[in-house]
Amino acid sequence: MPRSHRNRASVSGQRGFALIALVSLIVLISAYLLVQQLNASTVGDKRNQNAKVLNQAKQALIGYVAQLASQSGEDNPGRLPCPEAFGYIGTSSEGISGPQIAPSVPCATVATVARVGRLPWRTLGLDKLLDAASEPLWYVVSPGWALHTSSTLLTINSNARGQLVVDGLPAPNEVIALIIAPGPAMNVQAAPGCTARVQSRTAPSPGIDPLDYIECFNSAALTFSTTGPSSSFNDQVLRVTTADLLPEIEAAIAARIQREIVPLLKSVYASAQWGLTATNPLFPYAAPWANPGAGAGNSDFRGVAGTFQGLLPFNQTQLCTVSAANPRCLLSPLLVDWSSGTPPVSYMAGGYGTIESQSCSWQPSNAVKDIAECDGTYKEDNTSSFTLSQQMRVEMSATFNNVAMGLRALDNTVPRMHVEARDDDCAPTCPWQPQAVTQTVTMNPNGSATITFGAWLPNIDSMGWMTIATYRIRLERAIKRLDLLHEEIESLYETTAVSPQLCEVRNLITVGYLIVKEASFRKESRGLHYNTDYPEKSVLVQNIVL
Repeated sequence: MPRSHRNRASVSGQRGFALIALVSLIVLISAYLLVQQLNASTVGDKRNQNAKVLNQAKQALIGYVAQLASQSGEDNPGRLPCPEAFGYIGTSSEGISGPQIAPSVPCATVATVARVGRLPWRTLGLDKLLDAASEPLWYVVSPGWALHTSSTLLTINSNARGQLVVDGLPAPNEVIALIIAPGPAMNVQAAPGCTARVQSRTAPSPGIDPLDYIECFNSAALTFSTTGPSSSFNDQVLRVTTADLLPEIEAAIAARIQREIVPLLKSVYASAQWGLTATNPLFPYAAPWANPGAGAGNSDFRGVAGTFQGLLPFNQTQLCTVSAANPRCLLSPLLVDWSSGTPPVSYMAGGYGTIESQSCSWQPSNAVKDIAECDGTYKEDNTSSFTLSQQMRVEMSATFNNVAMGLRALDNTVPRMHVEARDDDCAPTCPWQPQAVTQTVTMNPNGSATITFGAWLPNIDSMGWMTIATYRIRLERAIKRLDLLHEEIESLYETTAVSPQLCEVRNLITVGYLIVKEASFRKESRGLHYNTDYPEKSVLVQNIVL
């Protein structure tokens, strides 16, 4: 074969081989691009799936907090639930928020440490949400937004912030909680903010370790991440911020104020007994703006005369202990007290007759000053125009300080005014005779209230008494301790889970309440029952039925 023919054949073979190699390369590149696209599509689908369940959990969390804040009796409106208790995992209680006081649960840690655990899906009213790796969602709560103990009182208001350090953003900031899709277990490589760890996930149990699910965090230092190097981080994290939660909390509180506080403000001093009407109500003075809580410069929620804008006067006037740690406790005589250091006196306020003598004092002692009492004698006019139907009216007037400084500082609906009379010639053996009492209450510009009350005394001649009769007029101070204690324990019994301790306390208070009530109805002294107001035994034996 000539040389030229052999050369042409060789070149043709080389060209065919190059073409085959080129086609193979194109196929390989196409396959690589297709695989990459499929992988990207798969990763994108997984992230979309995670985003969907994370958002579902976030909306349920916001709804739960708003619903709880709107409930009457919720003392910490805006609080977030604790994570699922580790001890509930694998039991019928799985998915329920951990209690505040129990061993080895997320909310029973130090108050300044973030709570980290699985999402309490059952508490939030959800099905058990899983991420794209079939792992349950995890959940982090900032300190100050979940209860540390059952008696914790949180300070959550429109200015409250979270204490988590997220992606290096220092606290305080807007982040108050995190919801996390943990993804599959990985070999976490050491990186800034990330500790090396080979994650191990066995069947979930009370000994579950958050480090086997969440990367790059330190709950004690409150540092968390939402991004990180792929060799160290595969979580997908959704933030819950104050902007997400506060509008819902504020709306719930506004509805609750309209439902609970407004009617009380309109009615607390609007009854006819205060000389007012519902169309012309009187409102308590506001307490000055200040932070709540103990310590100098903080609010005791006590209204101040002439203060028209500020905090609601939510001071407590009964059943509390005065201390620096409880600034709301303003027991009498610290809040509602007599305006004068000397007991009020009685006086003739109409009719015919004169007060011959009187002695006014505090009862039972000068230190307590629970009752102002005047004991005196009176006689009628001996004029020719005097008739047996004519009587003399006796009254007493007293002023209480700071009545308008709280919502329930003085209750004038409970009978606390008494006027009685009897023949002076047979005292102390003859019984006192109660007289019908009428009263008026005047609210003064400085927040005090003046109570004026009295009664018409019996006509001495028409009663067949001697020339002089004895009267007694008394006014109890605002607080009736036993009644209030009984009412408080009954309210607690109706609204609290029943326990043996609560039942025992209720029984003790109820028995004491009934004994004192029964004794107050018995207008005599008999056996072990001795009444200084009625020292003699009554002729008529009467059983008291309550």
